[in-house]
Amino acid sequence: MTQNELTQIMACMEKSGSKGISLVSLASASGIDSQTLHSYLSEYPDYFVQLPESKTYKVNRFGRFKGDPAKILQHHEKSLQKKRSSNFLLFFILSVAVFTSITAAVSNAT
Repeated sequence: MTQNELTQIMACMEKSGSKGISLVSLASASGIDSQTLHSYLSEYPDYFVQLPESKTYKVNRFGRFKGDPAKILQHHEKSLQKKRSSNFLLFFILSVAVFTSITAAVSNAT
């Protein structure tokens, strides 16, 4: 989930108030397809909560971030940065491994 998508989702949920917002309404309001939304909402229980005996969702006011949009957005941005740096490190290690393998293969061939 991108920062922009998270911002859109949270804005739609805040507009819906305490009654929450259905997945279909959230998809329509945010422009994000409902299947993607469903995976986001279930993947981030510290951000979102499904209301009991209902098919509506709202920002989780009792989770780690107490429903504070600024804290949620800040946490998400940090997790995205971690993923990016982790992906870069993996790419770097793979590149070194491939380069080493090619160099070894060329050395053995001569």
